[in-house]
Amino acid sequence: MDWETDGLKNVTAGGKRWPEGFDVLDTIRGIVAPLSAGSVLDYGCGYGRLCEAFSTEEYHGYDTNPQAIYEAERRHPAYSFGDQPVVSDLVLFYTVLLHIEDVSFVESLDCDYVLIAEIMDSSRANGGKCWPPTYNRDWYEFENFDTRGSVVRPYKHYKDTDITFLLLEHK
Repeated sequence: MDWETDGLKNVTAGGKRWPEGFDVLDTIRGIVAPLSAGSVLDYGCGYGRLCEAFSTEEYHGYDTNPQAIYEAERRHPAYSFGDQPVVSDLVLFYTVLLHIEDVSFVESLDCDYVLIAEIMDSSRANGGKCWPPTYNRDWYEFENFDTRGSVVRPYKHYKDTDITFLLLEHK
């Protein structure tokens, strides 16, 4: 099984809009509002549930799963989605990087800011030994960036767990 062929199993969170237990759009808006970022790439957008945190002109959702892109376009026809990433001022990784073993590509992105929202606790990683694979990291592992701020929220979908929104700027 892989991301491209698992349908929407790992992007729908059991059909709940906010399994996190809070409105993620409000949190994202609050973090990015002070930035002068004009364009946004939602890397691993799934069915597009975060697109409404941004205007239709600035947002582009990218995913490798064709069914997710189809569903995103169906649900949010005014927004842009596709299977190719585009250069943007801000790249959003919402619970995506924890499923990618080698994230060194993040350092080479042509963008001003990176917003990572993850369970940042390396002790929770399964090292790819089960599905879905998890390679959780700690926030300080993104050392080649300047940290602009962070927000930590309880992540109710996972008992006794927090999700960290980490805003980074290229050095």
